[in-house]
Amino acid sequence: MFGFAGWSGSGKTTLIEALVPRLTERGWRVSLVKHAHHGFDVDQPGKDSHRHRMAGCAEVLVTSAARWALVHELRGVELYKVPGVSETLDWVAALAALNHHALDVDAIESTLGVVLKAKDDIETVRGERLAGMLQRALSR
Repeated sequence: MFGFAGWSGSGKTTLIEALVPRLTERGWRVSLVKHAHHGFDVDQPGKDSHRHRMAGCAEVLVTSAARWALVHELRGVELYKVPGVSETLDWVAALAALNHHALDVDAIESTLGVVLKAKDDIETVRGERLAGMLQRALSR
């Protein structure tokens, strides 16, 4: 754990911007807590918290007497699609909406994005593995 303290304008943010990429290049996961002495808006370009995130911090927590905010980066996660409303959909409802009344490989493949978000996960399940999983489920 590192701590930086100094007067406004003394170069703390510039130092952190230079240090974070060097730490992440060495495989460290860097999170940062930034104290604000006033109200703030989240992730404003040019502000220290935004500069720290752009430097490579995985998480930036900004706190003040009025509020706190945590920004968590998803860098390096290749999503098939951005998580959104589909997480709230029921997979069975999705199948019914597509007029599938029985499970088959095509029905499952067309709705995998409802239950899986990471592209690697979807690619891992597709094909023969999916067919095998379906066969085991139907034989129960």
